[in-house]
Amino acid sequence: MEEIARRKVILALNLLKKLILALPNKYDPWKKSLIKALELTSNYIGKGDVFLSYTTLRISLELAIQLNYVIWKSIKERKDAIDILKDLSRKGKSFSLKMIKSVPGLAGVYRKQIAKTYIKVAEYVHPSYNMLMRFHEREMNEKDFHTFRDVIDFIMLIISHHVPYIPFTAEELMSISTTGLHRSYKYILKVFAKGQKQTKELS
Repeated sequence: MEEIARRKVILALNLLKKLILALPNKYDPWKKSLIKALELTSNYIGKGDVFLSYTTLRISLELAIQLNYVIWKSIKERKDAIDILKDLSRKGKSFSLKMIKSVPGLAGVYRKQIAKTYIKVAEYVHPSYNMLMRFHEREMNEKDFHTFRDVIDFIMLIISHHVPYIPFTAEELMSISTTGLHRSYKYILKVFAKGQKQTKELS
């Protein structure tokens, strides 16, 4: 059962990387960092390293939340996203969970779920009871894979709001559903269907 869950998470990570590559080039700093973090995550999950898997997934989720925020702020203030990040960094505010609440576009229920998932992941990065008990473990359980899946799902949901096109084939769309990424699947399917409708209207 756990090996099946592991394979689904690895597949979900590969699908997420494909979506991230569709981000516009002006977001390259986030794109490259996300790809690197997710590649490390795949490696650590393959090795069964609990601590490092949670660490790189937390960084990935932070990058997605931050990107979502700076894109919104760059449009609002008519500045480049990277300049927004520079300003935030100078003030020591490059990341905060408040970034989720500040940005329109994501449903309120998703914002709360993202915050809860982030806190759950952070338990294994800070010296919490869970981290201390499992720091040296090389075995992942079903609960870990469910958490990994939720993180991937939320990152995919966020990124799908900022790509100019959906890069998935029909088969890959089905894989998004079967790997358990139901929130992002629902949104991407809606965008995908809308795109097909517009193509028919133009032809």
